[in-house]
Amino acid sequence: HINFKNRLINGDMAVAQRGTTITAPNDDTYHLDRWLIISDGNDAVDITQSSTAPTNQLYSCGLDVETEDKKFGIAQIIENKNCTGLIGQTATLSFKAKASAVDKLDNVKCAIISWSSTADSVTSDLVSAWGVEGTNPTLASNLTYENTPANLSVTTSWATYSVSADIDTGSTTNVAVFIWSDVTDTTAGQFLYITDVQLEVAAAASDFEFLPYDVNLQRCKRYFNSFF
Repeated sequence: HINFKNRLINGDMAVAQRGTTITAPNDDTYHLDRWLIISDGNDAVDITQSSTAPTNQLYSCGLDVETEDKKFGIAQIIENKNCTGLIGQTATLSFKAKASAVDKLDNVKCAIISWSSTADSVTSDLVSAWGVEGTNPTLASNLTYENTPANLSVTTSWATYSVSADIDTGSTTNVAVFIWSDVTDTTAGQFLYITDVQLEVAAAASDFEFLPYDVNLQRCKRYFNSFF
């Protein structure tokens, strides 16, 4: 039985129509299906559909630091049609993460973000100014943090992290999620791994909803379809 409680698509990073390795991606571009890289400049990280994953799972999004001392993260914007029953409710964002080392990648944050302008015309480059380490990035116009992002203290072992918030900004038409490294002192070659990203209408996180691969793929193809 599929509930489709997760408002995000490809949260387990299983679909990679653009390729399993994205080298030197520009800021504000897609990589694994439905996921954007948001970074302080281009080529902050290389991205892989990584086989480093939780027990009995296949994939994560591997973010490999390439340009040192830059903040970076991943985001997904939810289509307006799929925000029905989400806007105006209490929602919980959850995901699994780990870092290859935490001497540098020691401050990971996440946010539920609302867009309060024309539906489906979201400024996909969510950040207008990244700010200093430990300071939450300034979002672009008409975007609002619904929670107060804080350091989640990610470790070198897989764990589940979550935040909850009321999506109550007036005139909200779209919702996005954003998970990022808030560090400005990074070391090339270190990895941040993220998977099982879920946004649900709930006051607390529930188990990640795994979909059959064919269902996941078809949902992704609404937005991008590779013929190769």
